[in-house]
Amino acid sequence: MAKKSELLNEIDLIIEKLNNSIQYTYSTSELWCAIIKNNDVVIDWSAEYLTIYGKTSIHQRQIAYNNDVGWNKSWLVVADAINNPFILDVERGQILYAQHGIGYWTTIEISNNIKNFLHIIKIYIETYYIDFQENILDKDYEVNSNFIEELTYKLHKICTRNQINNFVKSIFG
Repeated sequence: MAKKSELLNEIDLIIEKLNNSIQYTYSTSELWCAIIKNNDVVIDWSAEYLTIYGKTSIHQRQIAYNNDVGWNKSWLVVADAINNPFILDVERGQILYAQHGIGYWTTIEISNNIKNFLHIIKIYIETYYIDFQENILDKDYEVNSNFIEELTYKLHKICTRNQINNFVKSIFG
């Protein structure tokens, strides 16, 4: 329970910093760097972890991607799950997701802005830690369909159907 409370508090603090920072004229990447914590935020994911990069690691994390063929220079990797990047498109403000290791980069939209992305993560944390008490795998070690249904139901209030489907894909890696 302590981890759940700590994660929710961390996300709430980031959202609060975002709300307080919107009044300033930041570029999208500056805004992200202004609101994130110093250390990474690590959240249990289906197979491994979702890591939201903190100030101490975000710039180092870019190196692995910036030299890849097809990598867009307007992309800032803000998190990853199973080494698959969550990307802030600094020109459009969207959060995108891509799978690594397939030889090219194809992105799917998770959220149309930073604030919405943080709310999606908060809903995931509440569903994973509170509603399902970290038990999202069935007897065959697949993500429980009840978890996906509950998460989808909660997300439909803030996301398009396409964004929900894309976020669910990110959970499976």
